[in-house]
Amino acid sequence: MKKQLFALLFCTAFLMSAQSPDEDYPFLSRTYVQFNLGALFNDFDGDVLEPGFTAGGTSANPFSGRILFGYKITEDLAIQYGVIRPAAWFEFNDVQGTDLSKTVWTNAWSLTARKDFKLSSNWSLFAEAGPVNVTRVGFELGENTVVRDKQYLSILTASGVSYKLNDQWSLMAHAVYIPKDTDNQPAIQQYNLGVQYNLSDLAPADETGVENGGNFFPVNTLQIGYGNDFIGYAPNKILSMNARVAGTRGLGIPIFWYGDAKASNTILVNYTRDVYRSRKFFSLGFGVSATAFESSLDKEWIGAFSIYPQVRFFFWRAAGFDAYATYSVIGPTFITKEDIDGLDTGPRITYQDFVAAGAYLGKDRKWNAELKIIHYSNGNNFTGNAGVAVPIVFQIGRRF
Repeated sequence: MKKQLFALLFCTAFLMSAQSPDEDYPFLSRTYVQFNLGALFNDFDGDVLEPGFTAGGTSANPFSGRILFGYKITEDLAIQYGVIRPAAWFEFNDVQGTDLSKTVWTNAWSLTARKDFKLSSNWSLFAEAGPVNVTRVGFELGENTVVRDKQYLSILTASGVSYKLNDQWSLMAHAVYIPKDTDNQPAIQQYNLGVQYNLSDLAPADETGVENGGNFFPVNTLQIGYGNDFIGYAPNKILSMNARVAGTRGLGIPIFWYGDAKASNTILVNYTRDVYRSRKFFSLGFGVSATAFESSLDKEWIGAFSIYPQVRFFFWRAAGFDAYATYSVIGPTFITKEDIDGLDTGPRITYQDFVAAGAYLGKDRKWNAELKIIHYSNGNNFTGNAGVAVPIVFQIGRRF
């Protein structure tokens, strides 16, 4: 996967340098993001269990997602980097004749080329292929391994159809296939419906923080924040489909991740800069943060230093405030400890993800208040990936 990331960065740098000088915003004019929801079929059976172990049954929730970041080399050829993951992990029930249920985690990160074949001004067919890094995290009973961890490189292929709504939005339907690796690692199939948003509508952010048309967009914001686990992890669970109500598990919305390791107290300093914005609602930017959190069991303080991209959506504009939601994924992070509360959280180079909601307040929108939940993990690029869940952090900030 490190080689894939290097190749992606190299290709991006090359393509940016190849833009013609008359394009207003050369990189963003050819960049898009794609969000897909669908059904994933990766059904394990008893063959994946180590000899001597049994399970009374399995549970598989096919609901899944695929997120892609793409760059158009030409009008009909693009490169894409993205991830496939289920909303809920595959589950083995009644392991070894007990009432225990254990999960197997599978993720797939891909770097693919996509070729479009135009049928009309709106309709297109497309085909996609490229390397994919598949990781499977198994489980143990006591000191005995029941399902082994596995990581391997394979080839992802996909095909589908798209319908262009306008210059920014397209509707997508496509199928994905990853062949099986061995007899105990089945093939992965996914069938998706989704949308693609082309970033050509974005323009550089105005340093004044207000667009000529009157819509407010911030440029620079400095924030400080504090959070603890007093109110629990309900938002983290709901947004990662880990909520449970009256014995029913797997409830929620699959747009985020949870974590086996937990933070109890959290403090952070955060700087964000919005670089590009649309005419009304969207902005795209980056940020840097320094976070310290206390682990919930061993009460050790751990540091995390992150650089991250972010997308902001203003959903409510009023006389006294502008309210927004922010989403950020795969922000490169250095974390100061590998094993947290006795759990294998992977190497110290990892990712930060967060979901936030907040508002800029006052006549000049100088002040900011925000609620945020955070997740640290390596995206299952490594089999050691317990993940860290950080509960709600309250932030206050000032725009400048």
